[in-house]
Amino acid sequence: MIRLFCPARHTMSDFLDRFVRAPGLGNRYEWKSATKPVFRNAVVKFVPPDINEPYGDSEFDITAFCESGNVPGSLHENAWNFLEANADTIEANLRRKLFVHHMKGYRGFVDEIVPDLDDDELEEWDAIRDAIAWETPIAIDSMYELIGVGLLEAGLDDCGCCYFDFNCGWDEEHGISILMHKTNVLAADGISGFANCGSELIPCVQAIQQYDLDEGDFSLLET
Repeated sequence: MIRLFCPARHTMSDFLDRFVRAPGLGNRYEWKSATKPVFRNAVVKFVPPDINEPYGDSEFDITAFCESGNVPGSLHENAWNFLEANADTIEANLRRKLFVHHMKGYRGFVDEIVPDLDDDELEEWDAIRDAIAWETPIAIDSMYELIGVGLLEAGLDDCGCCYFDFNCGWDEEHGISILMHKTNVLAADGISGFANCGSELIPCVQAIQQYDLDEGDFSLLET
């Protein structure tokens, strides 16, 4: 059986001292001055016609969630240190997952929305249709923007899981959040969908994986 790794309280380090408790949210600590560890140049440049602008702003921050009531601890710090040390591999795996999401959005738009566009909307689509190679991974940098990283106090070992929130040109309301443990992609949901799972994180992932498990994802489904 897969179990969460949730250690007890730990002594604060210089890294953890950067976090400030979010007002009115006792389990949430924010680090506002962080730079993006991955996807530094990606930004939503194109929003196809009949799709609204992405929800929310593009301000970036890092959030540590402490469901047990403790201050941020070693699982958060280990997750961040691993992310910094393995940023290239993590970004590559995020891009794989995002490309699956992107192609679903693109094909759904072309097949379901384009046939119903009016003349003005078709003209708008014509203006951006050749701007990027829509059916290739390069499109990700023009359709997704990293707006936050969440560090969780639950993990599969002494390294906590983390999630990556993206604004998305295909889904203005929900965006996409990708949950990872180390270099493994576990699941995708709407923005901040994994923020408050706490001890239910693995059951949540397993429920998602039953209907949405892409090639290359790390399965937590029991066999």
